[in-house]
Amino acid sequence: MTTELNELVSKGASPSDSAFVAPAIVATVVERDGKMWQCARGVGHAEDDPVTGDHVFWLASLSKLMCTIAALQTVERGLIGLDDDVKDVLPELAALEVLDGSVDEHGVPSTKPRQNKITLRTLLSHSSGVGSESFPPTLAAWANATGLPNKTLDSDQQVMLKCPLAFEPGTGWTYGEGIDWAGEAVRRLNGLSLEDYYRKNIWGPLGMTRSTFHPLQFGQYIIQPYQRQADGGVKAGPLVVPRDAPVEMAGHGVWSTPNDHAKLLSALLRGGAPILSTKSVDEIFTPQLPDPKHLEAELHGFLERVLAPTIPRSQPVNHGLGGVVNLKDFPARRSAGTLQWVGAANQFWWIDRTKGVAASTFFQLIPAGDAKANAFNNKFEEAVYRSF
Repeated sequence: MTTELNELVSKGASPSDSAFVAPAIVATVVERDGKMWQCARGVGHAEDDPVTGDHVFWLASLSKLMCTIAALQTVERGLIGLDDDVKDVLPELAALEVLDGSVDEHGVPSTKPRQNKITLRTLLSHSSGVGSESFPPTLAAWANATGLPNKTLDSDQQVMLKCPLAFEPGTGWTYGEGIDWAGEAVRRLNGLSLEDYYRKNIWGPLGMTRSTFHPLQFGQYIIQPYQRQADGGVKAGPLVVPRDAPVEMAGHGVWSTPNDHAKLLSALLRGGAPILSTKSVDEIFTPQLPDPKHLEAELHGFLERVLAPTIPRSQPVNHGLGGVVNLKDFPARRSAGTLQWVGAANQFWWIDRTKGVAASTFFQLIPAGDAKANAFNNKFEEAVYRSF
């Protein structure tokens, strides 16, 4: 039943095969009844170390789902509501102005005081107006005009503390550092570092023993990263984030293993226990945007190869509290209501509650939006639904 999947992964991790993608691939499928299939092929920490599901990868934006869970746990405790104004918890965020669509006499995009409130719901659904120095293009123009360097992945919070909002909260959609602000709210409201909070409330209860913001402790288990070259080949090279990050960034700072991550997906697939109520899990999968046109514009525009390589342009989508939700069935693939997200090292996951299956692919390959990895991820999803 899984022969096709095994062959796909094996060829994808074999440098001598025409279907070669990267030197290491770990693909995992979990079913609602707890059964798990996994295929790991290629290089682990070093050339003589075969990769396994227990090697430690930088999760990049796969980190975001953990923050969503932590934020909803905080809501369940009554420490804040999803639709409460976060101004008292995050006064630095509340002080940021919003772009007004004009430029001053020096060519710098102008800002004005914000009117709408910022909430956990808008932060988790990327509809708060919080972007970054790179996107949307309006904020990239502001950053370029003001000399703000490209520092988000330095993990020092400097960009999120300085960038204005791209639009009034609740009126648009943009990828950005909203999850980092949500993580800061979790930290402050619970009085714990994110490392300690996640370990106590997510990683510990699920038995995720190699998940952390501080990966150096797992030295020999850290996967070797690779970079795609201009000629299409790959070579070993550093990632774009520090391993000793100065700040625990909820949006991109977690390191974990395919096996640990599968436990997280499995918990949500089964309804949330022991980390979330079924009501909160349902909210994660619920479309949050009144009008998804801004989301669709980014997903099928300049961010398509990075955020939406597995989403056909013809398919309507919305955004939940933990990722993109497709509103109709993808023929021969995922069901309507499936949640999915991706990571900058070309990782990919989805949870299909209708068909009772969740899956992930783990690469440690940059830059994001790699064409060969994107093609692999599409083929993998198709093969999963033929096999399970």
